[in-house]
Amino acid sequence: MKEPLPRHDDPQSARLLAEVRNWLPVLRILGVSGEQLAQTALRARENGSTFKSEMIASGVVTEAGLYRALARYIGVSYIDDIGFGEILTRD
Repeated sequence: MKEPLPRHDDPQSARLLAEVRNWLPVLRILGVSGEQLAQTALRARENGSTFKSEMIASGVVTEAGLYRALARYIGVSYIDDIGFGEILTRD
């Protein structure tokens, strides 16, 4: 039997559901299933962790994959590794 998504009547669940909603567009890009989403949300609630950290810890997505999809969603390029001296700042 599938467990339901966390209820929204307590502060932890409300925070978690808000976090899940914020990540939905990125998760769609990654092809994360509804079942994976629900299971991850339940684990995050049980562990007192964030949805994002549970997605990575459980292996549903990799950290690089998550941020690559986020970059795609917001329309910027993603660089896996930025070498020393490649970032310039203005004073």
